[in-house]
Amino acid sequence: MIKWRDGKGGFVGAAKQAIKGFFSYSFTVTTVANGSVVLTGTAITELLESDVITGSKTIIATISDDTWLSTLGNDNAATTAWLNGLTSDRNGSGQWDTRVRDNLVYTDLTRNSDTVATLVLPASIYEPEGNETITLTVDVSTMTSTAADVTASPTISITITPVAPIGRTVLAEPETREITAEPETRVIVIEAENRTIN
Repeated sequence: MIKWRDGKGGFVGAAKQAIKGFFSYSFTVTTVANGSVVLTGTAITELLESDVITGSKTIIATISDDTWLSTLGNDNAATTAWLNGLTSDRNGSGQWDTRVRDNLVYTDLTRNSDTVATLVLPASIYEPEGNETITLTVDVSTMTSTAADVTASPTISITITPVAPIGRTVLAEPETREITAEPETRVIVIEAENRTIN
């Protein structure tokens, strides 16, 4: 027989104890820190238009407080997302996004270790209209535990090669030369005039 009285030995008392015990549990919330990514390599030191055309410059991405996905650098969606994160501040058919980024393939990116990944720029048909600034936004899918995309630092600056406008001639600076003539000797011949005196 169930005792409905209010007390430790009754049903109501037992229910209260159960509810009290349930809410006495403690919960621990762990905050996962987002990783950070720093870029180094020969493309960070200096990147000229001619370097992009020739290829072989490197972008080395080092992650802290996280690790790269174990399959980064393989032929998969994560590698594609990493490469697509290299975006320019300029638009145009001859610019970085169209001529370089959109032609990168998974073999250009290598996962060197848990924290280091290296991109080797391939040769490109690159025809920029002006200087560009490239930013790497690291997609969340390429990292192990970070919960959001990460913007790498620093940005990458590309300097174009100046060219003369079409239809114009680039004039050289005027040159001053001192010309010294050799001494000149002249011979004057006076002919005698014959006269007849009457």
